[in-house]
Amino acid sequence: PAPVTESAITTTRRVWMRVLVDGERVLEREVAAGTRVPLKAEKTIVIRTGDAGAVRLAIRGEDRGFVGAEGEVVTRSFAVPPGTRR
Repeated sequence: PAPVTESAITTTRRVWMRVLVDGERVLEREVAAGTRVPLKAEKTIVIRTGDAGAVRLAIRGEDRGFVGAEGEVVTRSFAVPPGTRR
């Protein structure tokens, strides 16, 4: 099977967030509950959110869990491990 190279954010509640992928802003808005946001990241993902307990992150298919506690305002940076180039 081919390795999973996609990263993604999923939300459990309506939440505001700003997402930077490899230094470029790809999202800055309120996102509805149950939204899945695919990310094409090679090096870094930075998430700023007003409710860290509503934002779940998977990097290259590996679930990293919620980015923080319910109601917590955070900015978190995640390194993306090298993936398979196509």
